[in-house]
Amino acid sequence: MPFKTNIRDFGGKSPSHLVDSYLILVTIELALKDGNFANGVTGGHDVPSMLTNVGHSIGTLTAQVTSLVASLGNAISSVTCQDQYGKAIPVPRSSYPYLRYCRCKGDWGGAQETAQQNLADLYSLCQQTLSFLKLHQKAIGITL
Repeated sequence: MPFKTNIRDFGGKSPSHLVDSYLILVTIELALKDGNFANGVTGGHDVPSMLTNVGHSIGTLTAQVTSLVASLGNAISSVTCQDQYGKAIPVPRSSYPYLRYCRCKGDWGGAQETAQQNLADLYSLCQQTLSFLKLHQKAIGITL
């Protein structure tokens, strides 16, 4: 079964950078949607675009947000997942829920698997983004 690591990790049977990243992204998405930062965002789960809206609305944070958006978007798309047709693709930066179908190292016989370092980097960037938003939540107008 190719998704054995995902099943184990999402089932709560082991600590996981993948699951922890996913949970942080859900938290960020909901907070930004509550703060009306999804306006004009075409995809329902496009956290980088929602963050870009934060940068546009709070000019003093633009440089920091721009850096986070670029890094987070790259980290999301560095993860390889399985698309609905069975093809290995990068997770779309505009749709982090594809992370659920991550091709984890060791499950796919070495074929287009996601390196553990990519998942560790994604987790680190998710933590940085969440910390940034918590630090500036009053100025941004969100609750975390």
